[in-house]
Amino acid sequence: MNYPLITVPKSLNQNFSSMNLDEAKTYFEWFENIKNNRLELLCREVFGKAPYLKEEGLMPLYYFLRKNIYHEGATFEKTSSPHELDKPFFDEHLYNVSLNYFQIKEPTKSICFDISIYLGELLIQNIKNCRWDYEKKHSINGYAKPSIFQKGRRNHIGVINVPVFLILDIIKESMNKYPPKKEPHLVFENFYINCVKIFKDTSHNDL
Repeated sequence: MNYPLITVPKSLNQNFSSMNLDEAKTYFEWFENIKNNRLELLCREVFGKAPYLKEEGLMPLYYFLRKNIYHEGATFEKTSSPHELDKPFFDEHLYNVSLNYFQIKEPTKSICFDISIYLGELLIQNIKNCRWDYEKKHSINGYAKPSIFQKGRRNHIGVINVPVFLILDIIKESMNKYPPKKEPHLVFENFYINCVKIFKDTSHNDL
């Protein structure tokens, strides 16, 4: 498959948690500069046109990701491999999330990245006062990761790792180590619906 790949600048390819505020700001600026182009590439590949931001596009995205999962080294043996989902991209890093020595390969890494942008942009399009931003307090979960924020709320929605967690579930299921999810093709749709409920629930506004 000739899906256009993405490469994070070497200077920014580090754990989010290890970034200082200047590095986090630089990463977010890089993300802002490339996200529209990445979204267009994804839409043209999956839907044949761009832009295409609709809730109805979430199921085709699920099937597109599912048929393009490339990985290596998934085992259930004990390992001291660190938990690496804190990385700003999935480039040559090992994961230890129930599956040990698990490494996502291209083009799956780029597809995951682009689908997370689609999820975020769909929320921004359909929910008032939502925007991309990043958490600037190191003590808060999701520090430095591009996320969806809404005016008047401190909490944010992290979309970056959603496709990765779906892949983990699919692989564990294929290895008969994990019970199949009910209606797995609705994973992205359910995530979107839950986000809409959260953002539209004014009882949890902070301001």
